[in-house]
Amino acid sequence: MGGRVLVLTESMMPFCKDWGGCQRVYFYSQKLIAEGYDVHVICRNSSDNPAGTVDFKGVKVTTPDGPKQTAKGRGLKAKLIKTLKNNALVLTTMQKIYRFKYSEPNLFRGKESKSWAQRNKQLIKDYIVRENIDCVVISGPPFGLFYLADEIKELGVKLVLDYRDPWNLWYEKYSLSEKYEKRAVDLSDFVIASTDSLARALKEKYGKDEVYPVLNGYDMSSWENQESRAEKASSDKLTISYVGYVLVNTPPAFRDPRCFIEAACEFLNSKDDVQIKFIGVGDELSTIKKEYREKIEFRNRIPVEDALREVNGSDVALVIHTAKDPSGNYIVCGKLYDYLKSGKFVLSIGDKAKCNNDLIDRYGAGMHCGNNKKAIIESLEHIYEKWKDGSISVNVPEDIIKYSRDYQNSEFVRLLKNINV
Repeated sequence: MGGRVLVLTESMMPFCKDWGGCQRVYFYSQKLIAEGYDVHVICRNSSDNPAGTVDFKGVKVTTPDGPKQTAKGRGLKAKLIKTLKNNALVLTTMQKIYRFKYSEPNLFRGKESKSWAQRNKQLIKDYIVRENIDCVVISGPPFGLFYLADEIKELGVKLVLDYRDPWNLWYEKYSLSEKYEKRAVDLSDFVIASTDSLARALKEKYGKDEVYPVLNGYDMSSWENQESRAEKASSDKLTISYVGYVLVNTPPAFRDPRCFIEAACEFLNSKDDVQIKFIGVGDELSTIKKEYREKIEFRNRIPVEDALREVNGSDVALVIHTAKDPSGNYIVCGKLYDYLKSGKFVLSIGDKAKCNNDLIDRYGAGMHCGNNKKAIIESLEHIYEKWKDGSISVNVPEDIIKYSRDYQNSEFVRLLKNINV
């Protein structure tokens, strides 16, 4: 039997609306339960559900926040962001200040996250004592909960830091939050990171030997009922698909599909045997430009099993990381593991998408290009010619099993057992 583990994170079902932000915690929580651990989560409420504790698939999930307060906060934040976007000077100044103080990729999340953690630290500490918690896992971003590392460690529990993305590494300038990150890393019994490169960089930056990669990976159970790609492959049309959450109208900088969409529309002008799909769009479809919708198929989110069928029904799978900062050195698009599992040719878009591109190159799984119209059209033409001559297929990696969540989360369990949790 395992011990009693508490995960501190800002996003967890059923108290959030964005499944993507809590997938990592959800999947390793399920693995821990399967291994006999008693798993608890304390999170922020971004849903319409009332505050309290619920059992979510065996995990005891607690939020101290009521839905009305959260909804009000979202409304005020939206108004403030809208005001800032209309004043470039104020926006730039705020970005510099918040970057220096909190070093979060999102302008406001650092302050919000730290304030939320401080406001609820006594509740968290009381919970740890009352529930006889053996180990606390703090997951970020955002990284506000990492500021509580000192007070949590003083309670005599084991402490693990879970990096879903980098904190100060991709800023590459000094920030006030660096000393808190270093302190949390020093206090931890070990650190897990979502990519090999992030684990290596954290180990080097903070001189911590106990930093290990635990990748997000693909879900084996979701793939069990999928048919082979030979049975699902397109025959009369080259099908290129992006399958995953994406915004078209107001996308974040790290995943902006607009340059690709414009290039693809131009490419499609001379091709009647190519179809391009974006599945998982967060926008209201009717608000997307008509000229885009005339050339490209856009669909909102669909169930995971349906999404994997769309991957299997495609010839080419698309990944996008368009941020021009160093984040691409440490982040792998989660869908890339599914694409490797499917054996589909992968096209990676991004000027600094190093992690995505390195993984593709390692297995000869496709190609990558910069986020500009010329490079994208040239890549699409190259892919089209490969499809026409029948050389578009790639091999599923022989070691694909190590990219499954089950394999990766088994490593997490092993690490916990090594510290007697």
